[in-house]
Amino acid sequence: PVLRAMPWTERGRYLSVGEGEKGLSVRQVELLEVLPGDLRRTEAERLLERCAEARRQRRNRDPNMDLDVLAHLPLDEVAPDLREAASDPDPFRRARGLSCLVRAIGRAGRVAEHAELIRERADRAGADRGPVRLALTKALAALDAGSLAEHLLPALQPLLRAAVESRDVSAETLRALREVSSRLLGHPGHGPGTPARAFALQVHTLLIGVHGTRALAPDAAPRHRRPWWFRRGRGTWRSADLGHEPSLDQVLSQEDATDLLDRLAPA
Repeated sequence: PVLRAMPWTERGRYLSVGEGEKGLSVRQVELLEVLPGDLRRTEAERLLERCAEARRQRRNRDPNMDLDVLAHLPLDEVAPDLREAASDPDPFRRARGLSCLVRAIGRAGRVAEHAELIRERADRAGADRGPVRLALTKALAALDAGSLAEHLLPALQPLLRAAVESRDVSAETLRALREVSSRLLGHPGHGPGTPARAFALQVHTLLIGVHGTRALAPDAAPRHRRPWWFRRGRGTWRSADLGHEPSLDQVLSQEDATDLLDRLAPA
């Protein structure tokens, strides 16, 4: 975030990409976002070649890394490939392709196209696999809360309904929905009585009503690190991590807490 906020004349002092022959590694895809246009394209093409070489040698631990790289190239060039990946038979590649497509269209600033894609995929969320629902919900959780409320609020209802009705909903999907709710509640323009705030409270009401305490954030962060042998499963990626989650009392105001309690109280 700090590099992204800097003007390039200042930012270039902290980046040495392009001065050597190696360039970025496949673990540094996120840095493409802060590079200037020409250098971004050069490094993206180099990373795509590395991904292809890793696939040929069957040593690629993340077979979908190429989609993350494509998401940083001009949308008109990569949209067909990303749309194809977003409809792939493999649910993990489909999930990754959908997430990258949402990010790429959002980065291009095409509001109408963005809203149409998310509404279309949200309507199909109930019939899709868990990884795809998770990817779409995480992509929404990463969007600006103002844009989310202005253009995409109707698309959130099918996702919430799928999370409530699905028997295989994951803890990560519930976490992403809570993140969407937290972003809406924390936006200064979403005061009492606004549709965005009503939806945010509806998220907690329905999730707690159906999933009980499982729908609440953990009380605290884990007190231990993951063991050395822990590895992320196939189809997961570092940039999808939403970070530490605040507890419910840090998200809700006193008025919101009273409203939520009234909604949960038996009639």
